Amino acid sequence: MPRATPARPAAPHRFAWRLFGERGLELRPLDPADAAAHADLLRLAREWTTAPPAGAIDLITAPSGILLLFDEDPARHVEAVTRALAAPPSASAPPAREHRVPFAADADSAPDLRLVARHAGLEPDAWLARFTELVFTVAAIGFVPGFPYLEGLPAALHLPRRATPRTKVPAGSVAIGGAYAGIYPVDSPAGWHVVGRTGLALFDPAATPPARFAVGDRVRFVLAAGPG
Repeated sequence: MPRATPARPAAPHRFAWRLFGERGLELRPLDPADAAAHADLLRLAREWTTAPPAGAIDLITAPSGILLLFDEDPARHVEAVTRALAAPPSASAPPAREHRVPFAADADSAPDLRLVARHAGLEPDAWLARFTELVFTVAAIGFVPGFPYLEGLPAALHLPRRATPRTKVPAGSVAIGGAYAGIYPVDSPAGWHVVGRTGLALFDPAATPPARFAVGDRVRFVLAAGPG
């Protein structure tokens, strides 16, 4: 198991940091419900993708925060990193992009839609109307390359993962799991509830950047008349 120090407050005092393993420095909001602090971390993640802190060799984002990996003892970089938390946004930071994702929600594309709607006390059409009103934020990319963890799902639409994961769902499957929405970039096993399917390609290793979405981007789903 990697060593991890107890979390310590960071300036401004909306954040905490801790050393993680031999080369990691973790940053997260002191209050997990502090949406503004979380937005600031996403903004920093965008800045650090093009201009990382000195000594940083990798950046990993998660819904709970950021993990920076360094080429030396990360304790040497705590002061500089915590100063960055208090700094105003950089003009060089890449702007968050906005995406419209067309998707189909027919019986074949959305096998869990009726169950998901019933869990929320809604008819499927009403659930889809609510879902397509939402604007999501990409909180992290992971699980498989290009998979976006999308935050912004209201509590009334949350539901636990499937009790029995599927062995495979098609690429482009739009799904709900816990407090998040997501899109499966490739055919893969899936423990989330599938509520639609898009035809958009989410990951192309030959493209720059290879992933369609980046942390901090905003995403809105648009119901398509036919296959997404």
